[in-house]
Amino acid sequence: MGRAKVLLGGRIVLGPEVKYLIGSVLLITLPSAYFLLTSALPFSLLVHWAPMIPLYPLPFLVLYLLLKASLTDPGIIPRRTLPGVADTPFDPTAGIAIHNVVVHGNRMNIRECDTCHIYRPLRTYHCRICDVCVRKHDHHCPWLGTCVGAHNYKSFIFLIVSVSVYCAVLALYLVGIWLTAIVSGIYWLAKEEYVRAAYTFFVLAVPPLPVAPVVVVVGSGILMLTAQHVKLIARGETTHEYLTVASSSKKPFQGSWFRNIHEFLRFSPQSLLRQSDIDYDALLDHSGSYVIRHGTVRMAYEPAEPSVFEYSRALHSTVDPEDPFEFVEECIAVDPAREEPEPAAEKVAVIEPAMTAL
Repeated sequence: MGRAKVLLGGRIVLGPEVKYLIGSVLLITLPSAYFLLTSALPFSLLVHWAPMIPLYPLPFLVLYLLLKASLTDPGIIPRRTLPGVADTPFDPTAGIAIHNVVVHGNRMNIRECDTCHIYRPLRTYHCRICDVCVRKHDHHCPWLGTCVGAHNYKSFIFLIVSVSVYCAVLALYLVGIWLTAIVSGIYWLAKEEYVRAAYTFFVLAVPPLPVAPVVVVVGSGILMLTAQHVKLIARGETTHEYLTVASSSKKPFQGSWFRNIHEFLRFSPQSLLRQSDIDYDALLDHSGSYVIRHGTVRMAYEPAEPSVFEYSRALHSTVDPEDPFEFVEECIAVDPAREEPEPAAEKVAVIEPAMTAL
């Protein structure tokens, strides 16, 4: 399974960079514990305990979402060859294979992964760090120590939103504690209780100082990351597509913002790591938010005159529509007994949009 470690039958998946995950846990727990013990607790004893109640559950929520996002299968496709294909690199001259599909007028590749020996569905990429193919791969997150993909992207979004909220709440508490320290110091100075004024001010104002830079740096960075991912969700993009596809190019998986948000909120499918028998053809049939339908897919050869063939629209096949090529379930080859037409530069298939989520 590449460099990922699968535990408990696929219920827990550890990425290869566990040390970074441990660092993320410490980055949350240590500043939180320090702030609660040195600032929140003295404030509760010297001023009042009620304002600090909402602060205590937030770090536990962030830790839960961090572990959920990092220990959940990101969408790994187990290594396995398609039925009837040897465990060797695919030879395109052995038969007809789908090289390109057209989504909303955009040509996209369906390729074989030479490492995993599988045909990668659309929006599936091989992570060099984890050494696995991940469905709807968004990016490899070093803070989680694993990839972010189809199955843990929602947990990742909830994590960065919760961290943004937690940092914002901490910032408000820091400002509140410092204002309370100033007001309390002035109050005791007015009563000429100088020792008590100094004690109250330093006990309340000084301990939170080391936490402030962490809150500002982490909070501002995570807030910008959250805003970026909200934008990507509304546009129906992944981080990988955002970084690799030119902004001027058409992006076929983009729909309306309502549809894109609806797709994000849908339940994720069951992990393939928990399935004993994987139907690899079904993975090609359910590629991202689109489906390759056997009834509508037609294989065709490019004619001699390129002007006759329109790539930007639905496929105009030169093959007799009453006698199309047989579309084999494995999407690999046609019946060898059939007489093949003139060879051509490449083969193209057309897929239709459908509301099918990963």
